[in-house]
Amino acid sequence: MKRHCRLVLNGKPIEARAGESLIDAALGGSILIPHDCRSGQCQSCRVTVVSGAVDDGGSGHGRTVLACQAAVAGDAEIEFEELPLPMKRAGAVTEINELSPEIAEVVLTTSAPLEFRPGQYVRVKFSGYPAREFSPTFRLDGSFKQVELVFHIRRLPDGTVSGQLGKAIRPGHAAHVQGPFGQAYLRQGQGPLVLVAGGAGWAPIWALARSARSTQRNREMVVVAGSRDADNLYMLPSLQWLIDDGGRIYLADQARAPIALPAPARAGGYGLRRRPRWSRRGREEQGALGQCAMLRRSFPAKLSNLIADGQDHPSMAKPRAALSPRSLS
Repeated sequence: MKRHCRLVLNGKPIEARAGESLIDAALGGSILIPHDCRSGQCQSCRVTVVSGAVDDGGSGHGRTVLACQAAVAGDAEIEFEELPLPMKRAGAVTEINELSPEIAEVVLTTSAPLEFRPGQYVRVKFSGYPAREFSPTFRLDGSFKQVELVFHIRRLPDGTVSGQLGKAIRPGHAAHVQGPFGQAYLRQGQGPLVLVAGGAGWAPIWALARSARSTQRNREMVVVAGSRDADNLYMLPSLQWLIDDGGRIYLADQARAPIALPAPARAGGYGLRRRPRWSRRGREEQGALGQCAMLRRSFPAKLSNLIADGQDHPSMAKPRAALSPRSLS
């Protein structure tokens, strides 16, 4: 093995030392490979080896390796998805819409578009109030505008910020946004997506699901959504959007078992009787945000195994013909 190697990272050549990790080699060449834990657990630094060879450190899957575990072993070409750099934007509140008794949709219009990946979060500072972190998402009908940022915010009775929405914080209120941040974003891939959310945690999951249906239509996707009670199932319009687009949806609240919701039988979508044949050994990408305890109670079996085998748990109700709060009564 030669001591000095040549790496090409997203088309940029750098010099690297044999034996150093791909992350360290990239940093030595002033290139940042997105990463988080650096211990091989979070999977956020998975890259594609286009040509050449690396020591995968036991992290190899197909042509991909974890950059924190893989080491330089020779000349190689590597590709990965670059994340947008954090930026600052000035803006103002343009809408505050009540989505449920607990959740408000807050829309900011910014001075210029802020690029982010679905699933990432930003830091929002309403003028006169401390900064808070929220995940940008789409409107519930699936629409968006380039200079808008849409957030789902849970109202807390004594919340310094959320308690002032619609009161001191009204349309026209100035705000500053910084970001994006976070490694839990939608990546390119072929494996099935299993997305789980409850309450205001639906915001990043909706962004992931909506974007996946637009840009990765060949990926099978199952969405599990829920809330503490039927009154706060504010995500129903977005679930209907996914169903109309061929998605498979499970809906649950804290007090009831999951309800399997129907999807139209269409090419590339899920018919009522069709079940995905995913192997336990297959690779699944999972996102879980929001009221996890509620979802664990609703699904006695491990969610990944339950869905990977394509089997409905005995507690599953039969599919309903329509998506509405009355389906839960």
